[in-house]
Amino acid sequence: MSYTMESGMNTIVILSISMLLQLMAILLAIRLIRITGRCASWILIVLALILMEVRRGLPLFQMLFGNIPHFLATLTELVSLATSALLVVGVGLIAPLFQAIKRSEESLQESREWLSTTLTSIGDAVITTDTEGLITFMNPVAQSLTGWSQEEAEGVSLKKVFTIVDERTGEPREDPASRVIRKNKVDSLDHDTLLIAKDGARIPIDDSAAPIKNNQGEIIGTVLVFRDISSRKRAEEEVRRAHEELDQIFNTAAGGMRVIDRDFNIIQVNETFSTITGVSKEKAIGEKCYQVFHGPVCHTPQCCLTRILSGEKRIEEDIEKVRNDGQKVFCLVVATPFRGPDGQVIGIVESFQNIDERKRMEELLRLAKMVIENSPTVLFRWRAQKGWPVEFVTENVSRLGYQPQELLDGKILYASIVHPEDLDRVRQEIREQSALGNRHFQQEYRIVTKDGAVRWVDARTLAEYGPDGQICHYQGIIIDITERRQAEEALKFKKEQERLSAILDGNPIPAFVIDPEHRVVLWNRACESLTGVSKEQALGKPVDSAIFYQGQIRPVLADLVLDMDSKAMSRLYADKNLSPNTAIPEAFEAKDLLIINGVARNVYFLAARLRDSSGKIIGAIETIQDITEWEQLQKQFLHAQKMEAIGRLAGGVAHDFNNLLVIIRGYSEFLLSRLQEGAPLYREIDMIRKAGERAVSLTRQLLAFSRKQILQPKVLDLNALISDMEKMLHRLIGEDIALEVILDPNLERIKADPGQIEQVIMNLVVNARDAMPEGGKLTIRTDNMTHKMIVDHEPGHAEAKEGGFGRFACLSISDTGVGIDQQIIDQIFEPFFTTKEPGKGTGLGLSTVYGIVKQHEGFLRVESAPGQGSTFRIYLPALTLTRSDNETLTAVSLPKAQGKGERVLVVEDDSQVRAFASAMLRENGYLTFEAATVAEAIDIFEREQENIHLIFTDVTLPDKNGLELVDYLLSRHSRLKVLLCSGYTDERSQWPTIREGKLRFLKKPYTLSDMLQAVNEALQADPPSCTHIHTTPSNNTAA
Repeated sequence: MSYTMESGMNTIVILSISMLLQLMAILLAIRLIRITGRCASWILIVLALILMEVRRGLPLFQMLFGNIPHFLATLTELVSLATSALLVVGVGLIAPLFQAIKRSEESLQESREWLSTTLTSIGDAVITTDTEGLITFMNPVAQSLTGWSQEEAEGVSLKKVFTIVDERTGEPREDPASRVIRKNKVDSLDHDTLLIAKDGARIPIDDSAAPIKNNQGEIIGTVLVFRDISSRKRAEEEVRRAHEELDQIFNTAAGGMRVIDRDFNIIQVNETFSTITGVSKEKAIGEKCYQVFHGPVCHTPQCCLTRILSGEKRIEEDIEKVRNDGQKVFCLVVATPFRGPDGQVIGIVESFQNIDERKRMEELLRLAKMVIENSPTVLFRWRAQKGWPVEFVTENVSRLGYQPQELLDGKILYASIVHPEDLDRVRQEIREQSALGNRHFQQEYRIVTKDGAVRWVDARTLAEYGPDGQICHYQGIIIDITERRQAEEALKFKKEQERLSAILDGNPIPAFVIDPEHRVVLWNRACESLTGVSKEQALGKPVDSAIFYQGQIRPVLADLVLDMDSKAMSRLYADKNLSPNTAIPEAFEAKDLLIINGVARNVYFLAARLRDSSGKIIGAIETIQDITEWEQLQKQFLHAQKMEAIGRLAGGVAHDFNNLLVIIRGYSEFLLSRLQEGAPLYREIDMIRKAGERAVSLTRQLLAFSRKQILQPKVLDLNALISDMEKMLHRLIGEDIALEVILDPNLERIKADPGQIEQVIMNLVVNARDAMPEGGKLTIRTDNMTHKMIVDHEPGHAEAKEGGFGRFACLSISDTGVGIDQQIIDQIFEPFFTTKEPGKGTGLGLSTVYGIVKQHEGFLRVESAPGQGSTFRIYLPALTLTRSDNETLTAVSLPKAQGKGERVLVVEDDSQVRAFASAMLRENGYLTFEAATVAEAIDIFEREQENIHLIFTDVTLPDKNGLELVDYLLSRHSRLKVLLCSGYTDERSQWPTIREGKLRFLKKPYTLSDMLQAVNEALQADPPSCTHIHTTPSNNTAA
């Protein structure tokens, strides 16, 4: 029972569901009636479905209410039969519909394929969307522009794929699909729209969008068509710019422009036209062309428009136009056709250029040309090539005898008309001006006319430069200034003559000038004094040679030079040392002996031609100079030069002897100290020592002569010195010679080395004694002298003139001996020159005197004649006393010479002197170290860890000088004692520095005792300060 009920329930459910489905089928069929339009077919099917619903309801009724009546069972079968019949008929009627649907689907598929192919192949981009704005289709162009593929974009919102913004503002714009659906009509985008592609590219586009509707007019989607307009935008921009440029060109053109149509109407003008005409743009447009800016041919057959319409292609002419205010303006008018799109002439374009200035310049040029052709000014233009070929020249060059064409044809070059004597100068000046970058320059030079005449021109030239930056042409003018130059030369000659006359009159040298006719035109006062002929007597007359040559008639040198008669000069002046003057062109010089004021004098003649600026000879000048005194001065100067050279040689030889004498004297003294007097060889060694002493004396004389002896000057009373020597001098000269001493009691002091002055007096007294073998008188005299007194007393003495202005103490030593021959008097001060018999003199006595006097900044003079005795005058500068001058040196007593083991560094480049000094110091209790150079000395000093008590060094060493060594060592060891040595006090031995620094100094050649004493005193003295030492550069020559 349970099963039965359950089964019945299932059946009821199934029947209920079946009835529900059939009800839905009925409703769908009813809808298809409206869609397909086939009412009968679908009504039958609906009735069949209703009957089937009834048929399904009967079993359900039976199950719910039990057995049904018999008629209902029969009715059920009838319903089934009717349902089958209705279905058969309905399906039969609807079968064509399905065939039509199939055909429609096939046709639709073909249409879709055709549409897809079409949309894919067109050049525009196409996107379709549904009503929700989701993309359903994109053709390849759309995919390319947006960067989205069909697969990526399908079903994506159009806003995301098709992003557009305003090109000007950058603001987003509404997507077309939304706008079309909202407006329900075809719509286009605004201009200036940019598509933002997937990669960020911004693409200008044009587009249009339209709704997609079904047959009932319902919107079922949208279609968007758009294209890339970048090329069009660029083209539009180019067109816009072109129009702007054309407008700018038209409106800013330098010339006025207007456009006229075929009816003479002005349709456009630019700003320049308004400026030229005085008519504004607004007023001009629309007016007739002949009413604005009227001209003589306006509105006539000759007007530009009429001629252009008649077929002329271009018109260009100068026309006088009238402005709106009546002012006349010259214009260059150019007219060309103005054509329409079809190429037909629809008017003309006229341009106007104001040529008032050009017309004015043309008139000025015409007038200038007229003036130039009638003036002395010639215009040239020539190429910067060899010879300066002429490219342009004005007609008035014929004034110079040349035809323009022969210059232009190159037959005559510009350089060929320049005077040959001026051509090189002209070329050089042009080169110099060009090198300085001066384009404009002015010159004056001579040119040669065709008939050979010489004319002066003032040339004003302009250099022209080519594209390569090089000068290619010269242009300029030449002005004939011959008359001006002649006037200037005449005036200049007159002024020069007056100036020369004034100069010559004030010149102490006799001089005169003659003109081309050999007449005297200038005669100075010195010439009057020389000849006794006044200026008034000489001017305007030929030179009378008798006044120069004591009545002899012979040509004057100026006469011969004026005519340049070389043969006559050579013949008449052959014995007068005639020669060309190397410093003055066209000048000759000669020497002769003239009697002036009764005295024979050596005279120097110099004569030269005189020329003006054009080179023309205008006369000659001659000077006559007494050179007697000058020749004497020249001899004295040459003698001084010779003495100086000999002195340098003597000083060098004596200096070399010093090192040898140190060895000779030192070792001989050492050996004698080791021998008893009377011992074997003692006498011989002592003779060696004495020979060394004589050699030292000889060396000192050489050094004195060469002025390289060490001086120890102090304030000296010359009178006291002579008085102290007087007894000794009496013994020296003997009893047969009388000695007279005359001393000026007011004699001024001098600053000198007493020993050297004694040497001078001794040498001169010995010479005087030897000059009086038979006896005589010797006079020693002192006097105060001024410079003026010396010059007045001895006017020809060169050294007196060079001695400066001041006071002098004069020492005179006179004898009554044999005198000195004038032929040898200039040689007596030369070393080794002597007139004594061999073996009776060294020849160094007077040379020593000469050197000592020179070293004391004095000078000396000799007066002598054979048989009349001799006088030697020595002039020494008088001293202005200061406190320091009165200070004297105190003598130093000789201490014991033995050392106590002190460590001494001996620095000496001479190996023998170094060995001697070291050996003797060691022998006397010192510990020594030897060095030949500064470098070796520093090395020893550092190696001994500065344990050195005394440095005993030569001043001049091969690598550096001794003072530099001392300065360095003192900076390392401030308690170091110093002893310097050298041969003499020239610039190499640094004597001024040594004396200023108060350094211990031992003069070469020294003896053993001298060295030991000096070493002992140096060790006992306070060490020097390195700050006191300031060396001067040495030449590194060994002392």
